[in-house]
Amino acid sequence: MRYLYLSIFFIFLITAYAASQGIPSHLDNIKNPAGCAVCHKGHGIKGSPMLRFSRNELCFSCHGGFMGNVPEILKAKTDMLSVFQKRYRHPVLETSQYHKALEELPERNPSQPRHVACEDCHRVHESTPDKPWRKVKGYSATRIKKKEADEEYEVCYLCHADSLNRPPDKKDISDLMDSLNPSYHPVEARGKNGKVPSLIPPLNSNSKILCTDCHGNNDPFGPKGPHGSDYEFILKARYERREGPESYEAYELCYNCHERQSILGNQSFQKHKEHIVYQHIPCSACHNSHGSKINLHLIDFDQNFVSPVPIPSYVASPNGRPLCYLKCHVAGRDVEHNTQFYNDRRWP
Repeated sequence: MRYLYLSIFFIFLITAYAASQGIPSHLDNIKNPAGCAVCHKGHGIKGSPMLRFSRNELCFSCHGGFMGNVPEILKAKTDMLSVFQKRYRHPVLETSQYHKALEELPERNPSQPRHVACEDCHRVHESTPDKPWRKVKGYSATRIKKKEADEEYEVCYLCHADSLNRPPDKKDISDLMDSLNPSYHPVEARGKNGKVPSLIPPLNSNSKILCTDCHGNNDPFGPKGPHGSDYEFILKARYERREGPESYEAYELCYNCHERQSILGNQSFQKHKEHIVYQHIPCSACHNSHGSKINLHLIDFDQNFVSPVPIPSYVASPNGRPLCYLKCHVAGRDVEHNTQFYNDRRWP
């Protein structure tokens, strides 16, 4: 047993070295000792590049849950099939048959079936552990198609930007992340807010983040990446969007980057605790997690909580005492924020 663990340890060391050298995973003799033969054979599936299995089955022949005598610690990192069977997932199992080798993304034909396949995000001969989307095409923040993505979000924008077959209830994420907006989570560019006291080091107001910092497998010991999750929107942790008691677990996704005690200590907004703890209002009632085209501080009111009439408005304040003019609905009652409301509460 000791030799087994020593072998696993040396495999990890060699794998880490290979990754540092930029060796593609499938061309790494340590990870794939069978070489090309693991995917190809002399007389393969008709209409394919001599593949052993159909495209839909090929990836899961290695990245499925049936890997023989492979140690459990390695199985956890390769069993993608179980992740794609989670409640919220990229629908590879359901839609990959619509993939075409020469297709162009973002999609410009609104009648084309929307789909996702492994090949949309991975190049099997190029992918590396530190850059699994290496050599994949991209779509830039300025809406330019690229032969090769330089940033992770440029791969996401291939489908989650202005594809014409995007469902009507799905937003153009690139539009919300636009660095010309008043506020946005710093994916495309560093943020505009120089005062974010809740950030947990090493994050600071100059940091940039990745889409996969929020979207990915909720199992920290399973395969990485935005393949599937037990949480809606393929989130890595719980993000409650309904009224309910505040807890670390309810907003774990936010508290992974934002210090809970800072938020509840009202270090940025002086009524955070009153809203979240006493009124049971979720973060999403006031903040859009991607960005806001109208307001600072990601303020974009959710109509499940805030009435569109009168038109809600937000007046930012450097001292943490902004003014919101709106009518919100919480705890079964309407509360109108107007001049009288602020006069009665001596705010600001």
